[in-house]
Amino acid sequence: MKINDWEELLELAKNGDMNAQYEVGTMYEDGIKFNTETIVKSNPAKALKWLLKSHKGGNSNATVRYADYLSKGICCKKNIPKAVRLYRSEIKNGSFLAFTNLAKTYSHENKWKKAVKLYEQIQIKFNVNSNELAHCYYFGLGVTKDKKKAQKLYRKIAKDKSVNRNCEYDINDANYYIGLHYLNGDIGKQSIKKARKYFKLANIDNDHKSSAELLMLIGE
Repeated sequence: MKINDWEELLELAKNGDMNAQYEVGTMYEDGIKFNTETIVKSNPAKALKWLLKSHKGGNSNATVRYADYLSKGICCKKNIPKAVRLYRSEIKNGSFLAFTNLAKTYSHENKWKKAVKLYEQIQIKFNVNSNELAHCYYFGLGVTKDKKKAQKLYRKIAKDKSVNRNCEYDINDANYYIGLHYLNGDIGKQSIKKARKYFKLANIDNDHKSSAELLMLIGE
Protein backbone atom coordinates (compact mmCIF):
# COMPACT_ATOMS: atom_id res chain seq x y z
CA MET A 1 0.00 0.00 0.00
CA LYS A 2 1.28 3.45 -0.98
CA ILE A 3 0.78 6.64 1.02
CA ASN A 4 -2.00 7.85 -1.32
CA ASP A 5 -3.91 4.59 -0.87
CA TRP A 6 -3.63 4.90 2.88
CA GLU A 7 -4.81 8.50 2.87
CA GLU A 8 -7.85 7.59 0.73
CA LEU A 9 -8.72 4.69 3.03
CA LEU A 10 -8.33 6.87 6.13
CA GLU A 11 -10.61 9.50 4.60
CA LEU A 12 -13.29 6.87 3.96
CA ALA A 13 -12.97 5.70 7.56
CA LYS A 14 -13.31 9.26 8.88
CA ASN A 15 -16.45 9.65 6.79
CA GLY A 16 -18.07 6.69 8.54
CA ASP A 17 -17.39 3.75 6.20
CA MET A 18 -17.41 0.81 8.65
CA ASN A 19 -15.45 -1.48 6.33
CA ALA A 20 -12.75 1.16 5.85
CA GLN A 21 -12.71 1.70 9.61
CA TYR A 22 -12.08 -2.01 10.10
CA GLU A 23 -9.24 -2.00 7.57
CA VAL A 24 -7.69 1.07 9.17
CA GLY A 25 -7.88 -0.65 12.55
CA THR A 26 -6.14 -3.79 11.31
CA MET A 27 -3.44 -1.72 9.63
CA TYR A 28 -2.71 0.14 12.84
CA GLU A 29 -2.29 -3.23 14.55
CA ASP A 30 0.76 -4.30 12.56
CA GLY A 31 1.76 -1.12 10.78
CA ILE A 32 2.39 -0.77 7.04
CA LYS A 33 5.59 -0.44 5.06
CA PHE A 34 6.06 0.24 1.37
CA ASN A 35 9.55 -0.77 0.30
CA THR A 36 11.64 0.80 3.09
CA GLU A 37 9.19 3.59 3.87
CA THR A 38 6.93 3.30 6.93
CA ILE A 39 3.43 4.36 5.91
CA VAL A 40 1.74 3.54 9.20
CA LYS A 41 3.40 2.82 12.54
CA SER A 42 1.97 0.04 14.68
CA ASN A 43 -0.33 1.58 17.28
CA PRO A 44 -2.66 -0.81 19.19
CA ALA A 45 -4.50 2.08 20.87
CA LYS A 46 -5.41 3.64 17.50
CA ALA A 47 -6.24 0.19 16.17
CA LEU A 48 -8.73 -0.34 18.97
CA LYS A 49 -10.24 3.11 18.39
CA TRP A 50 -11.04 2.32 14.75
CA LEU A 51 -12.13 -1.27 15.42
CA LEU A 52 -14.56 0.02 18.03
CA LYS A 53 -15.99 2.54 15.54
CA SER A 54 -16.39 -0.23 12.95
CA HIS A 55 -17.97 -2.55 15.52
CA LYS A 56 -20.53 0.12 16.41
CA GLY A 57 -21.24 0.50 12.70
CA GLY A 58 -22.06 -3.20 12.43
CA ASN A 59 -18.91 -4.81 10.99
CA SER A 60 -18.83 -8.44 12.17
CA ASN A 61 -15.05 -8.88 11.90
CA ALA A 62 -14.51 -5.68 13.88
CA THR A 63 -16.80 -6.99 16.62
CA VAL A 64 -14.70 -10.14 16.91
CA ARG A 65 -11.44 -8.16 16.96
CA TYR A 66 -12.87 -5.80 19.60
CA ALA A 67 -13.75 -8.87 21.66
CA ASP A 68 -10.15 -10.06 21.25
CA TYR A 69 -8.88 -6.82 22.77
CA LEU A 70 -11.33 -7.12 25.68
CA SER A 71 -10.43 -10.76 26.32
CA LYS A 72 -6.73 -9.90 26.64
CA GLY A 73 -6.98 -6.39 28.10
CA ILE A 74 -5.06 -4.78 25.23
CA CYS A 75 -5.26 -0.98 25.54
CA CYS A 76 -8.43 -1.41 27.60
CA LYS A 77 -9.63 -2.98 30.82
CA LYS A 78 -9.84 -6.76 30.52
CA ASN A 79 -13.49 -7.78 30.38
CA ILE A 80 -14.02 -11.48 29.68
CA PRO A 81 -17.82 -11.46 30.18
CA LYS A 82 -18.27 -8.65 27.64
CA ALA A 83 -15.88 -10.35 25.22
CA VAL A 84 -17.87 -13.60 25.51
CA ARG A 85 -21.13 -11.73 24.81
CA LEU A 86 -19.63 -10.20 21.68
CA TYR A 87 -18.23 -13.52 20.47
CA ARG A 88 -21.62 -15.15 21.10
CA SER A 89 -23.42 -12.45 19.13
CA GLU A 90 -21.25 -13.16 16.09
CA ILE A 91 -21.44 -16.94 16.56
CA LYS A 92 -25.19 -16.53 16.01
CA ASN A 93 -24.28 -14.87 12.70
CA GLY A 94 -22.13 -17.85 11.76
CA SER A 95 -18.71 -16.25 12.23
CA PHE A 96 -15.96 -18.88 12.11
CA LEU A 97 -13.55 -16.42 13.71
CA ALA A 98 -15.92 -15.84 16.63
CA PHE A 99 -16.21 -19.60 17.22
CA THR A 100 -12.44 -20.14 17.21
CA ASN A 101 -11.51 -17.06 19.24
CA LEU A 102 -14.10 -17.79 21.92
CA ALA A 103 -12.79 -21.35 22.16
CA LYS A 104 -9.25 -19.99 22.59
CA THR A 105 -10.48 -17.53 25.22
CA TYR A 106 -12.06 -20.38 27.19
CA SER A 107 -8.86 -22.42 26.96
CA HIS A 108 -6.79 -19.44 28.20
CA GLU A 109 -9.19 -19.18 31.14
CA ASN A 110 -8.80 -22.94 31.80
CA LYS A 111 -12.44 -23.57 30.94
CA TRP A 112 -11.52 -26.60 28.91
CA LYS A 113 -14.93 -28.28 28.73
CA LYS A 114 -16.43 -25.18 27.15
CA ALA A 115 -13.47 -24.90 24.78
CA VAL A 116 -13.80 -28.53 23.68
CA LYS A 117 -17.53 -28.11 23.08
CA LEU A 118 -16.83 -25.18 20.75
CA TYR A 119 -14.01 -26.97 18.93
CA GLU A 120 -16.37 -29.89 18.31
CA GLN A 121 -19.06 -27.51 17.05
CA ILE A 122 -16.50 -25.96 14.68
CA GLN A 123 -15.58 -29.41 13.40
CA ILE A 124 -19.21 -30.19 12.54
CA LYS A 125 -20.43 -26.78 11.38
CA PHE A 126 -17.42 -25.80 9.24
CA ASN A 127 -16.05 -29.27 8.39
CA VAL A 128 -12.71 -28.28 9.89
CA ASN A 129 -10.47 -30.44 12.07
CA SER A 130 -8.32 -28.52 14.53
CA ASN A 131 -5.07 -29.34 16.28
CA GLU A 132 -6.55 -27.65 19.35
CA LEU A 133 -9.27 -30.32 19.59
CA ALA A 134 -6.74 -33.08 18.90
CA HIS A 135 -4.48 -31.69 21.63
CA CYS A 136 -7.39 -31.72 24.09
CA TYR A 137 -7.86 -35.45 23.47
CA TYR A 138 -4.11 -36.09 23.47
CA PHE A 139 -3.51 -34.41 26.84
CA GLY A 140 -6.95 -34.97 28.39
CA LEU A 141 -7.96 -31.30 28.60
CA GLY A 142 -11.70 -30.94 29.14
CA VAL A 143 -12.29 -34.53 27.99
CA THR A 144 -11.13 -37.99 28.94
CA LYS A 145 -7.66 -38.57 27.49
CA ASP A 146 -8.03 -40.55 24.25
CA LYS A 147 -4.85 -40.79 22.18
CA LYS A 148 -6.52 -42.96 19.53
CA LYS A 149 -9.07 -40.25 18.85
CA ALA A 150 -6.32 -37.63 18.94
CA GLN A 151 -4.31 -39.53 16.32
CA LYS A 152 -7.36 -39.84 14.06
CA LEU A 153 -7.76 -36.08 14.18
CA TYR A 154 -4.06 -35.46 13.56
CA ARG A 155 -4.19 -37.78 10.54
CA LYS A 156 -7.24 -36.01 9.12
CA ILE A 157 -5.43 -32.69 9.46
CA ALA A 158 -2.25 -34.01 7.86
CA LYS A 159 -4.05 -35.63 4.91
CA ASP A 160 -6.77 -33.06 4.24
CA LYS A 161 -6.55 -31.61 0.72
CA SER A 162 -9.91 -29.79 0.72
CA VAL A 163 -10.48 -26.04 0.58
CA ASN A 164 -11.02 -26.15 4.35
CA ARG A 165 -7.64 -27.70 5.03
CA ASN A 166 -5.45 -26.36 7.80
CA CYS A 167 -2.49 -24.07 7.25
CA GLU A 168 0.98 -25.52 6.68
CA TYR A 169 2.04 -24.86 10.29
CA ASP A 170 -0.90 -26.90 11.64
CA ILE A 171 -0.28 -29.72 9.15
CA ASN A 172 3.35 -29.89 10.21
CA ASP A 173 2.35 -29.90 13.86
CA ALA A 174 -0.14 -32.72 13.22
CA ASN A 175 2.62 -34.79 11.62
CA TYR A 176 4.83 -34.08 14.62
CA TYR A 177 2.22 -35.48 17.02
CA ILE A 178 1.67 -38.53 14.83
CA GLY A 179 5.42 -39.06 15.07
CA LEU A 180 5.22 -38.76 18.86
CA HIS A 181 2.58 -41.48 18.94
CA TYR A 182 4.99 -43.86 17.24
CA LEU A 183 7.99 -42.73 19.25
CA ASN A 184 6.15 -43.15 22.57
CA GLY A 185 4.36 -46.34 21.54
CA ASP A 186 1.08 -44.71 22.54
CA ILE A 187 -0.92 -46.83 20.09
CA GLY A 188 0.53 -50.23 19.43
CA LYS A 189 4.22 -51.04 19.25
CA GLN A 190 6.87 -48.34 19.30
CA SER A 191 8.33 -47.66 15.84
CA ILE A 192 11.35 -45.41 15.47
CA LYS A 193 11.15 -45.82 11.67
CA LYS A 194 7.58 -44.52 11.48
CA ALA A 195 8.30 -41.77 14.02
CA ARG A 196 11.23 -40.63 11.89
CA LYS A 197 8.99 -40.54 8.78
CA TYR A 198 6.48 -38.19 10.39
CA PHE A 199 9.09 -35.98 12.04
CA LYS A 200 10.62 -35.51 8.58
CA LEU A 201 7.22 -34.55 7.17
CA ALA A 202 6.75 -32.08 10.02
CA ASN A 203 10.17 -30.57 9.40
CA ILE A 204 10.03 -30.69 5.61
CA ASP A 205 10.95 -26.99 5.37
CA ASN A 206 13.44 -27.13 8.25
CA ASP A 207 11.22 -24.91 10.38
CA HIS A 208 9.77 -27.28 13.00
CA LYS A 209 12.19 -27.09 15.91
CA SER A 210 10.73 -29.91 18.02
CA SER A 211 10.83 -32.36 15.11
CA ALA A 212 14.36 -31.29 14.21
CA GLU A 213 15.53 -31.91 17.77
CA LEU A 214 14.02 -35.39 17.87
CA LEU A 215 15.50 -36.20 14.45
CA MET A 216 18.90 -35.23 15.86
CA LEU A 217 18.25 -37.73 18.66
CA ILE A 218 16.93 -40.69 16.65
CA GLY A 219 18.76 -39.93 13.41
CA GLU A 220 17.50 -38.84 10.02
